[in-house]
Amino acid sequence: METHVLVKRLFRILVVILAAGIGIAISAGCIEWYRLSNPAHVIPLGLLAATYIGSGLVFGFVGLLFSRRCAEYLVNKGQRVFQQFAQLPFPQFMSALLLMTAGLVVAALLTNILHFMGDSIFTTACSAILYVGLGTLGYTLGYVRSADFQQYIRSFFTLPKHTFHRKTHRAARKGASKGIPDKLLDSSALIDGRILALYKAGFFEGDLIIPDFIVEELHHIADSQDPSKRARGRRGLDTIAALQNLSSGHVRTMHEDSEDTVDSDVRLLRLSGDIGAVVITTDLNLTKIAGISGLQVLNLNELASILRPAVLPGERMTATVVKEGREANQGIAYTDDGTMIVIEDARNRIGETLALVVTSSLQTNAGRMIFAKPEE
Repeated sequence: METHVLVKRLFRILVVILAAGIGIAISAGCIEWYRLSNPAHVIPLGLLAATYIGSGLVFGFVGLLFSRRCAEYLVNKGQRVFQQFAQLPFPQFMSALLLMTAGLVVAALLTNILHFMGDSIFTTACSAILYVGLGTLGYTLGYVRSADFQQYIRSFFTLPKHTFHRKTHRAARKGASKGIPDKLLDSSALIDGRILALYKAGFFEGDLIIPDFIVEELHHIADSQDPSKRARGRRGLDTIAALQNLSSGHVRTMHEDSEDTVDSDVRLLRLSGDIGAVVITTDLNLTKIAGISGLQVLNLNELASILRPAVLPGERMTATVVKEGREANQGIAYTDDGTMIVIEDARNRIGETLALVVTSSLQTNAGRMIFAKPEE
């Protein structure tokens, strides 16, 4: 016999026993009320026994009629709850369990206060409602707000790994307390330069923070012997200067005293976790690492891909073939915004400007690709 069948039968027996107990309790209450109303009358012992047995049998029979549905409901509900617990990530499970336990502890304290009023049906019912209500409330809060609870526990028990200037650290905490997280700028976002136009357009709330090790990294790139790297570093430094000129104290640098020699990406993510800031970058690998670490990150390339107008099959465009493609007879071209166009039968037409018809497009995390063929 299967386990769930045995469990259903057990629940059916428990439902019948519970219903019979309710009937006996109601009979006892009615008899007690009758004795208080007629203190001089003595109820025969046989009548008492018949009343208790009869009420127990009647209510037990009613419970038997509904026991099948009740047992199926309880077993199915229990299976769903068990599956839900089994699929919960361990941190979410622990936060739900801890807050449910806290709710039960509060219910126990309130129940003890109620018992000072005396034991009665009213206090028993209130105690049951408190246990069920506060336990359910704690579990629900722990399940829904597990991320906030974990962040609070982590910030409460974890010692700070860095020491910052008090004024800067206090300003970061002030911004986070208002519900608007600060933004940490990565070197790739500063070199990219689009952050400047987005800031001018007013798309960022909160303060923009540039850690000192990011500024040092840009200085190092700007002093490189490679002309392309030198130009990228200077562009990042120019972006910082332009942001500071545009803002009224909302773009600032943060000093970090750290003896670690790890790379800037690790330090940036660690700083983001310490002060609760959002990282802004164009680095796809940094975005993935931040997602694995549970940190919030804004990738400007993803934003550009989302805002880029969709290209539909059948649309016409012109582009210049610049190089050969990977597959046979393919040529590669680019749009003005840098989107790659893979052109069929254009391998031998490098340098020509062709009229194209779009056949399809592909959206990836790294950007968008357009597939087309010559119009003729």
